[in-house]
Amino acid sequence: MTEPLQQQSAPAIPATGTSPAPGATPKLAKPVSRGQVGCLIFGVVVLVIIFGAALSGSPPIPSEATEPKVQEDNVLPKIGAAELISVYDINELNGDASYKGKRYQITGQVGEIGKDILGSAYVTLTGGHEYRSVQCFLKNGVETEKAAGLRPGKTITVRGTIDGLMMNVVVTKCEIE
Repeated sequence: MTEPLQQQSAPAIPATGTSPAPGATPKLAKPVSRGQVGCLIFGVVVLVIIFGAALSGSPPIPSEATEPKVQEDNVLPKIGAAELISVYDINELNGDASYKGKRYQITGQVGEIGKDILGSAYVTLTGGHEYRSVQCFLKNGVETEKAAGLRPGKTITVRGTIDGLMMNVVVTKCEIE
């Protein structure tokens, strides 16, 4: 009859990663205790939390010294559409330095009321310039409803953020007064 096969075990490789010397008895690595595993897992979790918070992109909590001043709508600086267009006509870089990124109240005569190719509602304010105007992109549905009642030639004031020159002087987040 046949005898059952006996499995031969390979000699264990010591924890150092090197082969045992010929004829030497290999040393086995010490088993890891549950306490050590628990500490290791806790350490990894803490590191993941720390790196996750650092890489989450959330801005630091601003202090009073670094907190930007927010202009309230009732104290916004005022400018006429004609003056704003003239500043950008004369020197676009000066216009950006003076106005870009800032909220203003802008007064002018309604020129055009419509939507751009992406469906965003806007109103243009003319300033006596043949080819340039202030293009005010409206903030939300309520502002769009207000614009639906406007007619070209009517003088209005809008509040919005000046974004610079792109054929017209572009103003975003506009509210019609």
